[in-house]
Amino acid sequence: MFSTEISWEALDGSPPWRESEPNPPFPARKALKLAEKEKSRLVKDSPQHGIFWYLDKVRLRPWEDHWYWEISYKVHYDRDELYGLTLAVLLDGTLVQPREYGIRDDESPSIYWATRPGTPSLPVREKVYSSFNGRDFVTTISCEMLRRSPPWRPNEANPPLSARKALALAEREKARLLRSSADRDTLWSLEGISLVPRAGDRWYWVIEYWGRPGGALGGLPSILNVVVLMDGTVVPPKGLRHPGSRFTNGRAAPPREGNGASGSNDANETCQKKRGSGGAGQNDHLPNQPR
Repeated sequence: MFSTEISWEALDGSPPWRESEPNPPFPARKALKLAEKEKSRLVKDSPQHGIFWYLDKVRLRPWEDHWYWEISYKVHYDRDELYGLTLAVLLDGTLVQPREYGIRDDESPSIYWATRPGTPSLPVREKVYSSFNGRDFVTTISCEMLRRSPPWRPNEANPPLSARKALALAEREKARLLRSSADRDTLWSLEGISLVPRAGDRWYWVIEYWGRPGGALGGLPSILNVVVLMDGTVVPPKGLRHPGSRFTNGRAAPPREGNGASGSNDANETCQKKRGSGGAGQNDHLPNQPR
């Protein structure tokens, strides 16, 4: 098991991401390549044992006036829960070395058993959940939306829609959604800007905000996830008919089997397969829990 700790001195020494810059000074693709190299050193796939790690998301995290890349990997095991590996890359290109710590005697290496290999597929419908204004919301991303959006190809340093543009669009959507907010004393903060991968070089942005009543640190925050596609489309959330159906005591329900990957690299082919299967393989992205 590994833990990554980032010192303030290291962050303070890395270059800032200025508001006039469309993308951070260290490109997303370079950060991902550094993380892939470190991941291959730390953990291994084992096809003969059904163990497969996959990229979950590439995230820009703010810490006061500084930013860093956070690259997250996940692996399934036999009880359909997820274990992960998170690596950090500073904007000067420094990969923060993770620290290994011991596994308890009652833990078994079998926790790394995966359900199937590959990159998360291009689903018929993908759902991203939010909870604010005392209600639960869902943002539904269709296969057609992803297929129409431009791909982010491996030879491109940054995605076709810049991080700064995605953030600006999300800020506008956040202002619209919270214009009539009943929680007027809630203080909202930006928690991260995530790149979420799908098959066929399709990606999308998720900009995550947390809201705390009066800025209080205790209790569970409100969570708003704004989805922005690579063509600049902001996908609006809709209120759930049955509030609380996706949350337990305010927390996100555990991910289901099916969040794993099909391994297909062709967006159109995957869409057809999913349609033919009656919608099987729908992916649900639930809000992260407070640290």
